[in-house]
Amino acid sequence: MSHNFSKVAGATLVAIVSVIFAASHYINANHLPAAPVPEGTYWNLDAGFGDSELRFLDGSRYTNGGIGAVSVEGNYTLTQDQITFIEYGPEDAPCLHIPGVYRWRLNRKVLALKEMDDKCPTRQFDWASGLWINQTDTPLAQ
Repeated sequence: MSHNFSKVAGATLVAIVSVIFAASHYINANHLPAAPVPEGTYWNLDAGFGDSELRFLDGSRYTNGGIGAVSVEGNYTLTQDQITFIEYGPEDAPCLHIPGVYRWRLNRKVLALKEMDDKCPTRQFDWASGLWINQTDTPLAQ
């Protein structure tokens, strides 16, 4: 009887360890903290409405406008490979309080945004076109 008990206890222990391993693998694979978008200034020279500047600031804040100008201010949040932008000002901002969700990918100094869910046509047209190049260390010639 003790031999059968040892077999059952051993099998139970293996099963428990397997479940814990599988659960931790699932959690790690599906709930990784998002890597932060590096703070700095990004230029998109092929944006829908012309040259555009997107600046990521501390505190999950951003500004956007023409190069060297600020037209809108907002906050962003990251969830894995998605970034959500919400403009909070000025009062005449085209996407004021309208969230825009984009898939983002950063390869060295190049940020690519792909629209996932955005009800603001202005941001849809402008932000997902072209690539955003980090200007923090090596600005492009104007």
